[in-house]
Amino acid sequence: MNSIGIILLLIVCTIVSVIFIVFWIRGQKYDMMIAVLNKSEYPLKETYVYGFAVMDFLKLKFMDPYSHTMRGYCRILYGEKYADFYYRVNLAQEITFGTLGIILSCFLGILSKDYLVFGVGILGTLGVVYYFVSLITDKIHKRNDSISRDYPEVLSKQALLINAGMILGDAWVKISQNGEGVIYQEMRTTVEEIENGTSEYQAYLEFAQRCGINEVTKFISTLVQNMRKGNKELVEYLKTASKESWNEKKQNVRIKGEEASNKLLIPITIMFVGLMLMIMIPLMSNI
Repeated sequence: MNSIGIILLLIVCTIVSVIFIVFWIRGQKYDMMIAVLNKSEYPLKETYVYGFAVMDFLKLKFMDPYSHTMRGYCRILYGEKYADFYYRVNLAQEITFGTLGIILSCFLGILSKDYLVFGVGILGTLGVVYYFVSLITDKIHKRNDSISRDYPEVLSKQALLINAGMILGDAWVKISQNGEGVIYQEMRTTVEEIENGTSEYQAYLEFAQRCGINEVTKFISTLVQNMRKGNKELVEYLKTASKESWNEKKQNVRIKGEEASNKLLIPITIMFVGLMLMIMIPLMSNI
């Protein structure tokens, strides 16, 4: 790296550092909001005030389709009350670590006098930003997997208990106490809502909204309709739905197994190519 390159990196590093300091100072009014965040889940959370200040300065409205989708995910994860807050925290993470990454990349590039080091730093910064961008979607995928995994078992238990003469509400309470997965936690939340005065119909519909997957939404919609027809028809529906869900679970397990096998082909292929190069290069050099 020549002297001009070093000067350019120094200028960029200085400008971005000044911007960070100015907005970090302006963002101190958000300090109380950041204080409630878990340090292990939100590393360097004290710096997020910078991201909040930048969003405030840019007057972001979050009306685009991407923001709408991500806020919907946050609504599922954190509830309607805190959805907007946690979405803004996620954006503040991305902005903050992106800016710090640029500063660090410039600094390392100046110290090493090497464009490659600077480039690697920028790539690393993009990787970190992508990690925070994907945090919410990863949580949603894990949550959906947990619900889909336990859903057939919940249906089977409901069919068994209601067929034995237990009413739906009592069966719901009993099942909710016998599991620790996401769907069981949401069932316990539904029990609490009913105890606090929410009607059963409304509580079940809100349960479906919180779960956020089509299978549960379809199940609850049909469940609410069958509640008015008595236990006999409800049991028949639960038996049918349980059988279908188990078959679907088996199919999903098979598909995931095939996907895992396909993913294993990538490192195997890379290793094979590397091994062939190790063999061929010495042979070619001797020709």
